[in-house]
Amino acid sequence: MSGQGPQGADYGKAGASLMAAEESWGAFIRADCDVVSYVFGQGTALGMAGETCVVGHYEARIATLRALMANDLD
Repeated sequence: MSGQGPQGADYGKAGASLMAAEESWGAFIRADCDVVSYVFGQGTALGMAGETCVVGHYEARIATLRALMANDLD
């Protein structure tokens, strides 16, 4: 997003919006994966379940960002 882009595009605002989305997304996964700790309490499955939650969210987000790059930013 270093170029001008098509008429009416504002890559500066797009970049700022993406950064804000990433911050919000990080807060979302922390809150979403906290659900796991409330379900498992201090049981031995807590670590694995929590990590599985976080990894799943990251895999989905990476796929979304790759699709954005491939379809809209290249």
